[in-house]
Amino acid sequence: MEIELTPEKIIEYGKKWQNIVLSGLEPDEIMARFSQGVRFFLLKQIF
Repeated sequence: MEIELTPEKIIEYGKKWQNIVLSGLEPDEIMARFSQGVRFFLLKQIF
């Protein structure tokens, strides 16, 4: 069986894995993976 990996498929698989990985983490664990500047930017977008 041969699987053809197109850019679209790679993006699709990446999104699925991202959801799986992030769903098992607490919000503090997710935020700890980002630099302070990125955390500030993300929080600014929410509030």
